Amino acid sequence: MTLVKYRKEAKLSQKMLAKLSGVSQQHISHLEVHRRDPERMALGDCRAIVDALRNSGARCDGIDDVFPPSVGRIDPHVTHITVEPCRMVTFRSPSAAVAHQK
Repeated sequence: MTLVKYRKEAKLSQKMLAKLSGVSQQHISHLEVHRRDPERMALGDCRAIVDALRNSGARCDGIDDVFPPSVGRIDPHVTHITVEPCRMVTFRSPSAAVAHQK
């Protein structure tokens, strides 16, 4: 689940969640539409949001439930991904090239 789903499960508006958590309504809105990255948030703010959700009836176990880790996260606006082959390129410093010629 995401923040918005937990908030709705707890029957809270963004404004109510903001008041209960001490995090601004604008900040919560930006988190919900992915304009702000929760990994750049203060841990205390994340905890305050999770605690407010729990205390209001949302069934979340912790921060990772509400703010899943970004490993493997793909932007929801991406419609396709193109993978192109790459070549390995080795760079040498000029001093290494001179030493290699001797």
